[in-house]
Amino acid sequence: MSELQRGKYADEFENVHPDILDRYFGVNGAPSQRDHSGAGNSDDEDGISKLDNMISTDQQSHIRHDPVDVPKHAAPFASEEGEDIFYAALKDVSAAGIVPRDLGVHDSEWDGGDYSTFEAIKSGRRGKLLNMVLPFDIWWPKAVAWAQGPDLMMRIWIIENVD
Repeated sequence: MSELQRGKYADEFENVHPDILDRYFGVNGAPSQRDHSGAGNSDDEDGISKLDNMISTDQQSHIRHDPVDVPKHAAPFASEEGEDIFYAALKDVSAAGIVPRDLGVHDSEWDGGDYSTFEAIKSGRRGKLLNMVLPFDIWWPKAVAWAQGPDLMMRIWIIENVD
């Protein structure tokens, strides 16, 4: 009945986690305005914009690089026909089990003739090396699939673009 008489309360923070609201608008800490706790105070900007600005300001010290431009998002093929050929050929290459060369997945390219079952990955700011297990039966088929795509894409690109 109250909603009919007074309307529904619009909560602009409905989708914001309570911990975020407590951190930025909580009642603990120094008052943000004289005689106010900071909770519910309003400025010229709306609450969500104010929250966005506060979070952005907090994160600024962690950003140590210039912004990176978004890469161009376009199909690498000169025509739709080239793209159709790519998908059909990729299916055939995968089914035939063709392993591309020069991308580190062919057995002739492995150090000592064996596929590495560990990869050292740097972790954290100090660059601590972690040895990650790469079981052959799991990772090698994925590596081959990942190599088949770029290999085939480059071959089709060359055919389409080289006179």
